[in-house]
Amino acid sequence: MTAKENFDAAFLNGQSHAELLVMPLIMTLAARHIGVRYIDYIRDPIILARAQYAVCRDFGIDVLATTSDPVSELSSLGGSLVWFDDDPPAPDPVRPLLTSASDLLKLSLPDVHGPNRMSDRLTAIKEMKRLSEGELPVLGWVEGPISEAAVMRGMTTLMEDLIDDPDFVEELFDFNVDMAIEYAQAQVEAGADVIGFGDAPASLIGPSFYQQLVLPHEQRMISAIKQLGVPVRMHICGNTTRILALMAQSGADMVDIDSVADFGLAAEAFPTSIKLLGNLDPVREVLHSNPEAILTKLAECQRIAGDRYIVGAGCEIPAKTPDENLRAFSQFGHRSNLP
Repeated sequence: MTAKENFDAAFLNGQSHAELLVMPLIMTLAARHIGVRYIDYIRDPIILARAQYAVCRDFGIDVLATTSDPVSELSSLGGSLVWFDDDPPAPDPVRPLLTSASDLLKLSLPDVHGPNRMSDRLTAIKEMKRLSEGELPVLGWVEGPISEAAVMRGMTTLMEDLIDDPDFVEELFDFNVDMAIEYAQAQVEAGADVIGFGDAPASLIGPSFYQQLVLPHEQRMISAIKQLGVPVRMHICGNTTRILALMAQSGADMVDIDSVADFGLAAEAFPTSIKLLGNLDPVREVLHSNPEAILTKLAECQRIAGDRYIVGAGCEIPAKTPDENLRAFSQFGHRSNLP
């Protein structure tokens, strides 16, 4: 059974899948693995696709991931970025895209097929499908409503907006969800088998703001993406323990649980129909660990989550993770058929 067939059995066909899926979030490590700078990796979608394919081939990873940074949409909207050679780009802190609420009125949705970074992801997806010959699922990616808002407005300013101007926040989130849905559709048409989204600031705002302002927009986005015929992966970095029960209402098919969140509570909060990925500490339990310790921790996670477990860490696998440590993930996931 190929990784794509195993993925389809787990998410689409309602069948028992033969092995645990191994789907850790890999970005900077992929560039290091083929010996290129990260800035070149994310600026050239063909390099990105080939690096991801090399990682899957060499380490037994079960997904080709297009996620690279949280500012692809921002740059395509005309936002200013700060670039780094071997780290993801970031929004320019002194030149935010939205300096005032009225600036939102001047924006229109970018052309996802235009000469911009959003279209680069479509090119990467097509190259991934070609390289893998359909044997590996391809993970497309969009930014969630509050994640995109944070890079457009600036994190501190957005936190103030939540209190001072919630009506503007609602309008901004609506714009971002519309953009994400359109972008997801283009990625599915290009060949993406699953769409992931990041919404990291959601872990910072508390249950009340999350329930009132963020969750309804995530639900609309997730529902629309699922109507495209693909499952949805939710990734919220940080300590989500206080909002796990709310996240369980999002409609996502698969949820990443970061290492600082309570994995046991997550298993209790989410229905068994939702896959859970995590939740090793990427630095302490992956980068600075060893294969034996990683296997032990993964076994603990699977014991907690059961057969719905997806093998991975709490967040991105660090670039300098030893090869043998990364290989431990596939060693665990592919060790034997599930009962």
